Amino acid sequence: MLAALLALAPGAARARPLLAVAAVGARERERERAQKISAEMARALGASGLLRARSLEGLERALRLVPGWRGCRSMACWAALGRAAGADALLAVSVRRTRRGGECTLRAALFEVASARTASRAGAEKPSLLREASGRGACDAAGLRQAAARVLGRLGGNLSASDPAPMAFVPAGVFLMGFEGQRQPACCWHKGGAGVQHMKRIYLDSFYIDRHEVTVAQYRRCVRAGACTPPAKVAYDNWRTPGRERHPVHGVTWYQASAYCAWVGKRLPTEAEWEKAARGTDGRRYPWGSEAPTCNRVVMGFISRHHDGPPAPAWVTPGPGCGRFSTMPVGSLPGGESPYGVQNMAGNVIEWTASWMATTSRMRSRNPKGPRTGREKVLRGGSFEDSAQARHSFGADFDTFLADHRYFRAPNTAEDGIGFRCAMTP
Repeated sequence: MLAALLALAPGAARARPLLAVAAVGARERERERAQKISAEMARALGASGLLRARSLEGLERALRLVPGWRGCRSMACWAALGRAAGADALLAVSVRRTRRGGECTLRAALFEVASARTASRAGAEKPSLLREASGRGACDAAGLRQAAARVLGRLGGNLSASDPAPMAFVPAGVFLMGFEGQRQPACCWHKGGAGVQHMKRIYLDSFYIDRHEVTVAQYRRCVRAGACTPPAKVAYDNWRTPGRERHPVHGVTWYQASAYCAWVGKRLPTEAEWEKAARGTDGRRYPWGSEAPTCNRVVMGFISRHHDGPPAPAWVTPGPGCGRFSTMPVGSLPGGESPYGVQNMAGNVIEWTASWMATTSRMRSRNPKGPRTGREKVLRGGSFEDSAQARHSFGADFDTFLADHRYFRAPNTAEDGIGFRCAMTP
């Protein structure tokens, strides 16, 4: 979507193309739904990077005070309003109730808005369709937000020039966080038994989260803009290896990850948000369900010499990255996606969260953000070097790809298995 917008921008003078967002529809109730969700889409689109977005609802409402104005009833009319607002393109959003009870279809169409200089008949010229997409969901606010997230992803997912990552919508509600019993070992990443985390019902407000980890290409734009610093030199280095622009960036500290997310108008997800995005509301073991991890679902590694128990044959893989000795491009294994369509929540790279280390028993039951201060930040997921069902020398089993599995590291840590993704509040 953004590529089309940038092509319409008249040169370097327009560094941030402007997208006008309009709610269209003939029926009053459907128009009201479209107005609410289109305003949210405009805010989400304008919340990050170089892309600006403006809802035309206020302008159209002001025109109703003009005698004889009957409202926009055609794309040509909306295009004229877009030109008046100085927009480069128009995103027309409509909502229509389906024959199935309680479901609505949200449609979005991206149109080129001809400049006033080239429009021979301002207000009458039909705009050129660039791209369109649709999504279906419940007709309530949460259902329409979920449909809107899918639609934006299908339009290209490019929400901004600086962060072309499609985002998944996670609706508000309760989910089960953690697990029952003491399963994780008190060693290594899990210092002093802090990995023990009991199951707890947690309520979260709705949020968006990147469907994929932040890539080398995305992070490189931030470095070139002077807002981010380059990653550390690490093993299997994606940053300094040609041809890995679509691989996740790794070797970044928590501070570097947080700076990138802030630059694109987002933030790091809290630990609770990350876990809900990974496992949904049914308490599943893995993002995809209960089946054991394999290289069809997870970019994973091998049983290293740090683990001395004899693994079952199904656990053995030929080396990091399922034998590739590297990460994989983000989204390579859709079979491992979560209930919300979020990918690579297990494997590829471990991911920084916004939260300081704490056990779930100490967490608030509503929108927990974790302690205000601490020594170590929580990381989630597993890396391309990790393996499922490893056995440590002291006899404790653990599975790095479980949706509730936790790691802890000082925020200034930069390692080859660490990356991140961003989140955003609607």
